[in-house]
Amino acid sequence: MVQCFSLKMNKTDEVKTFHKMRYKTGEITCRALPLLALIFLVLSLNLAAEKASIKFDHIGIEQGLSQSSIFCIFQDKRGFIWFGTEEGLNKYDGYEFKVYKNDPENPDSLNYNYVKVIHEDKSGILWIGTYGGGLDKFDREKEQFVHYQNVPENPHSLSNNYVNSIYEDSSGILWIGTENGLNKFDRENEKFIHYKYDPNDPNSLSNNQVISIYGDRSETLWIGTENGLNK
Repeated sequence: MVQCFSLKMNKTDEVKTFHKMRYKTGEITCRALPLLALIFLVLSLNLAAEKASIKFDHIGIEQGLSQSSIFCIFQDKRGFIWFGTEEGLNKYDGYEFKVYKNDPENPDSLNYNYVKVIHEDKSGILWIGTYGGGLDKFDREKEQFVHYQNVPENPHSLSNNYVNSIYEDSSGILWIGTENGLNKFDRENEKFIHYKYDPNDPNSLSNNQVISIYGDRSETLWIGTENGLNK
């Protein structure tokens, strides 16, 4: 035989029980507050320490850099870091700089000192895009530059001497973005194929000022211009 018992509480007991529970909950909360405050303080101190530990070393003309305005930075496969400035191309080996500049007396020197973009292709050749002197190919063994410039009477020359971007696609084709059109470089014949805006062709390039070039995993080429994106 099962007996059931019921416990009845009057209103006074209920109120007392409620206050006791509330007091205990408040007591637990009050005990937890100092711990939470301590955790917050430790985290804040850690963040402050991390910010304080970040230091910047300044490298300038005094350390051998040719000029203080840096337009591009690139590290090649050999580990050298290259910097493009308004006053030449700089190679840094971790200790000192070697500067390449235009020498009017040397036709194999850098064609123009304003270096806008640096690119290394799959074969290890460095391509230097200058802002006003066209495209240079650097032979690192001979320390000589081969020049590719716009020649108005040659329709297969570089479309413009102001180079903004260089990209090599999966097929090894070089694409050069300039202030006056996109160029596809035929290395075998050393000819440039031009792609430009044509108001009569809705499928032409949207703008001739090509700023950036990128190829995605599906091998689609993306062209960023002064007036819109193309693919």
